[in-house]
Amino acid sequence: MDQFFDPYYEEDTDLGYRATKRGYKNLWVKECKVVLPLEKGVIEENISMAKFSRIAQRNQLLFIWKNITSEKLFSEHKMALAKMLLINPKYWSVFLSAYKKWAEVQKKREVEKKESKLTDEEILRMFDT
Repeated sequence: MDQFFDPYYEEDTDLGYRATKRGYKNLWVKECKVVLPLEKGVIEENISMAKFSRIAQRNQLLFIWKNITSEKLFSEHKMALAKMLLINPKYWSVFLSAYKKWAEVQKKREVEKKESKLTDEEILRMFDT
């Protein structure tokens, strides 16, 4: 798991996407279950839902910036991001917290471009129904 997404959220999606993009298969075993304790977890006890949401949204941006290397899809993302920033001024704090990691994103993005065996479009077609 990439520590880039610390303290939480999106690292599992990142791992699965990178594996798929590099030609590996992700397997889903429906019989496997994760059982979580009923009491509050560390994150829920120590972090407000607003902060949790901002970190989750930041990491979603970081995931896209790191992994979506298709020029067409990345261009579409930039247009949607610009629209989001115009209609939702509070989103600027999310954007700026992600943008602070831009230099690191660029390095990781180059690795993903080199290591990819499948395009983003090929991966997305796997989920077309």
